[in-house]
Amino acid sequence: MSSNTLLISQAQILLSDGTIMTGDVRIHNGKIAQIGSEIIPTENDNIVDATGLTLLPGVIDPQAYFREPGLEHKEDLFTASCACAKGGVTSCLEMPNTRLLTTTQAALDDKLQRSADHCLVNYGFFIGATAENLPDLIEGWNLTGWPITTIVSGYIVYTKGTIFTEVRGKALSFLQN
Repeated sequence: MSSNTLLISQAQILLSDGTIMTGDVRIHNGKIAQIGSEIIPTENDNIVDATGLTLLPGVIDPQAYFREPGLEHKEDLFTASCACAKGGVTSCLEMPNTRLLTTTQAALDDKLQRSADHCLVNYGFFIGATAENLPDLIEGWNLTGWPITTIVSGYIVYTKGTIFTEVRGKALSFLQN
């Protein structure tokens, strides 16, 4: 029987307040639908007996370094997402340090398409800010009025040499006007 409902039964569940409860979790269509001390199974449930096991929330990795495109001999999106899943990472945000750098909308769109075809976990991507593309980012993504720290940290700036200085200077100049 094929079903989109999973019932994890009798796990030690780490709750958001830090307490642990013995209970069940029902997942429907990939989303938590119910958490309870004793959920009554239905005929549609695929049941996993988790007696003696601990159920933790998935980890979000906000600074992942995948290597696709350009350095797939080190790692690609599929193998990186497999490693995430194995380690309990359910969502990741990948840095733009691939070859070619992710500094254009086209490069970002390419990564999004590759990920849709190959990633096993939730994903997102940063786009790199450079002295050359900062005006396009500000205009195209409506970043007017964002704090400098958001531009500098949210749109990762490469901190080697003059690129950081030029981007920071342009961002400061733009936001002061």
